Amino acid sequence: MNNTESNTTTARYTKNPLSANEHSADETVVQQSVDPPPAYADNAKNDPSKQNQAVPPVTPPVTQIITVMQPKLGSLPVQCTCSKCHQSIVSRTELSNGLAVWVACLALVVVGCWLGCCLIPFCVDDLKDVTHCCPNCNTVLDIKDFPLVSLAHSMSTATVNIARIPAAKENVEDEILECLRRDGVAIVTGMYTRSHVEQVKQDLAPHFDSDTIDQSGFFPSTTQRAMGFFAISRACIDMAMNPLLLSVANRLLTSTYTFYVGSEKKTVQSKPIISSTVGFRINPGGQQQELHRDDTDFHARPCDWPMMIGCIIALSRTHKNNGATLVIPGSHLWEDSNRAPLVEEAIPAELEPGDAAIFVGNLYHAGGSNLTLDERREIAGIFMAKGFYRQAENEYLAVPPERCKELQLSPAELRVLGYGISQPACGFFKYKDPMESIFGIVDDETVLL
Repeated sequence: MNNTESNTTTARYTKNPLSANEHSADETVVQQSVDPPPAYADNAKNDPSKQNQAVPPVTPPVTQIITVMQPKLGSLPVQCTCSKCHQSIVSRTELSNGLAVWVACLALVVVGCWLGCCLIPFCVDDLKDVTHCCPNCNTVLDIKDFPLVSLAHSMSTATVNIARIPAAKENVEDEILECLRRDGVAIVTGMYTRSHVEQVKQDLAPHFDSDTIDQSGFFPSTTQRAMGFFAISRACIDMAMNPLLLSVANRLLTSTYTFYVGSEKKTVQSKPIISSTVGFRINPGGQQQELHRDDTDFHARPCDWPMMIGCIIALSRTHKNNGATLVIPGSHLWEDSNRAPLVEEAIPAELEPGDAAIFVGNLYHAGGSNLTLDERREIAGIFMAKGFYRQAENEYLAVPPERCKELQLSPAELRVLGYGISQPACGFFKYKDPMESIFGIVDDETVLL
């Protein structure tokens, strides 16, 4: 796969047909309300004058052939469930001199190489017997404890790739949207600068350090989180307000709706808002998350897709061995509710700092296992949903009005947080647009009720 350009098709949609986002609406243009961030001038930017239209229906799914390799236990740790303590673990490996070592020593004695005979038991690990143990209860694990889908180094043999698109490329939005329609995911390289992600990494560090274990078990105990980016720092706010991310979200998730009030026909639009902002630190030994879809919070049905998008930004280098996010390209097209995702279908979204993986909310994905001894994988997640859905993270508690005023958030930032009206009248306060009644902002986007 080309590491600099997408392998997407060249088809372009000049006039979009009606989709689930449009209900017999007249052709309209979605106006952007994106204020350029005050810093990080070298971030990828986009032309705010572009039309943001609803996305055409996705193409029919294409059957993919998946090849599954027979697992073999080696000297590397693997993820499994202990048969004694029944905990999900990453095994601890122990090496011992077995039959192969002594046969090799005997062969060297026969040929007169006494030095090699003495060194083999200490230097040649590949000939040694490997024992996998539970780090919790020290039980020696048997081969039956390692089902196919739990083997960390044999779990992915899917013959698919993730398109990689440079953020500075011309028509980058069109290519991202094409990949999202076809694959459900795209990697955007260089979407954020190194200085920007390094600042966010520093700002999130104390929040990672103070996090507590997830009681629900959805996030492994080795995962630390940081939430509520808009209340943390200006660098975190700017990460969420990236113009390319907002433009893609607007084009994909803006909903246009036409209705009658008496004999008067009205057409309104609702723009996407932040659903949640979460940072993740996956420590060495971190366990793999279960494959899941993010839009389950909204009780999603195929007729509602797409409802949201996610954007995972690498704050540190992320690769297969330190737990890069696993995705199943094409799984956003699965409409069968009985179709369960398989780990061997997933591939890692490997990123350099500043790269981002953008995916639709109904794509199956999971945080991977961190099999390294000394690498922390740190990422930031920005998740956006249609403006009339309840947010996964309660932003009005995470960033209450008083805090918004202290931070001097711009009208665009307040609306992305969800403080504006989703037309015609969703989100009012005392039957007024909160932008006016709370923040005293009256502009072209203020809704008069």
